[in-house]
Amino acid sequence: MRIIAELAVKSQLEPVMNILKKKWEIELDDKVFMWLEDIKMANFRVYEDTKNGVKRRVILPVPPSMVFVYSYDKHAEDTIGFAGATMMDGKPATEGDIASIIVFGNETEQVLELRLVHEILHAMQLPADDLLKYVSKILSLWELCYFIFQQYMKKAPEHNPGYQTKYYHWLLSQRNNGLM
Repeated sequence: MRIIAELAVKSQLEPVMNILKKKWEIELDDKVFMWLEDIKMANFRVYEDTKNGVKRRVILPVPPSMVFVYSYDKHAEDTIGFAGATMMDGKPATEGDIASIIVFGNETEQVLELRLVHEILHAMQLPADDLLKYVSKILSLWELCYFIFQQYMKKAPEHNPGYQTKYYHWLLSQRNNGLM
């Protein structure tokens, strides 16, 4: 996948890209990484839909195998209801898929890292949204008990970066072992 990112997010994105290269088993094409002043200088479209009666909008790349990373502050009018989005071509590789990650400016490195990984996993046709479905496969018995307790206390543990990291690594392992 190629990444086109806005200069406005460079200071936040550069350390995260280094983490992705070292920590995750995700191939990113460094030769085609490009910085632009405005994401709309690239070939784009504004995707719109309605979910649960709420209008949503996001800027997406047009060429296949492309990821946009852009600043919400610069494109608030074209970004409603999304923090990231992936449109898949139905194949188990990232070729042909497109994704956008929106940077709001208040993300920690870990949160931005997980948002990038999440969208890339979608592009790999992996069920990045299904942590709750597979939680019993990724956690020890004691961790699972605590996870269930957190659910009972309405703490939404599925949004915890620690659980998400474990789940995303598990997904990549499953894929590498031919199980997904």
